[in-house]
Amino acid sequence: YMWTTANDFLNNPTYTLMFFAIPGYIASFYLKDMGLFVSIFEKFSVVAVALLAIRFFMEFIIRSTVPEYMTFSYNLLLPTTFILLLCIKKFKLYRAAVAILGVGLIFVAGCRGALLGAVISSLIYIFFFGKLDKNTRYKITILLIALLLIVLFFYDPILQAVSRKLTGIGLNSRTLEKLLNSSITDDSGRGNILQKAMSNVDLFGHGLWGDRVILNGKYPHNIMAEILIDYGCILGSGILILLIFVLLRGLHKANVLMSIALCSLLSTGIVKLLLSGSFVNQEPAFYVLIGLCANSERISCIKRMVE
Repeated sequence: YMWTTANDFLNNPTYTLMFFAIPGYIASFYLKDMGLFVSIFEKFSVVAVALLAIRFFMEFIIRSTVPEYMTFSYNLLLPTTFILLLCIKKFKLYRAAVAILGVGLIFVAGCRGALLGAVISSLIYIFFFGKLDKNTRYKITILLIALLLIVLFFYDPILQAVSRKLTGIGLNSRTLEKLLNSSITDDSGRGNILQKAMSNVDLFGHGLWGDRVILNGKYPHNIMAEILIDYGCILGSGILILLIFVLLRGLHKANVLMSIALCSLLSTGIVKLLLSGSFVNQEPAFYVLIGLCANSERISCIKRMVE
């Protein structure tokens, strides 16, 4: 499970960890100019959402199909969430347009986890770590309450209308279908995998990639279960406590720009890994998130020493 062949750079999971994830941690830990990073990453995010939108519509027009829903949605998640948080912090029309396009594509593509990641990251940013002024927070709260009331009172008519519009142009949203038939909470069999994984958690663990051995090549689709089955109750619990501490500490110490980067990375680096994927070889954003949290603490310590 750790190696394929020596020259298989694209599919070798260990190469992904060594040459993509760990360098991502190191680079983010030593990042000094958050203003420059945010400026560049905003441009990247706009281009990424635009290219993914072009890919979606070209595939639909030429082949009358849509991209594989999970990969496409999670590729959209980080740039969309980043632009959305920037828009919340300082509204600009192009940011709003890109954010709406990204969220709309995630919804139509039909990955519930990606949509949930964007929502949770946005709420964490707004109410806990965004450092928004009271007027902005009040406006957003009123808007969210109004949207919630509209959805509660007009839930079925809204879903039916959206479904008819999408069907009329030949599109089907997996998320919308599950909302309509009340199966939005179905776990697509992942609950059974997670249950089997947790039943094999012991004191000392089965080692890195041990979950793949236990689950015959599959993984638990949950970062907490993956850590516990690999490292056991003793070491695994310590790792999880340390992880939570680093995340909370980094978010608490973050400045305005850092908090935007961290909260957007939560969508793919944490929320996604609680629902799908693996921290070992499928989500380098996890390592970038931890690196930036450690960087936030490092910068805070340097400032205290200087003062």
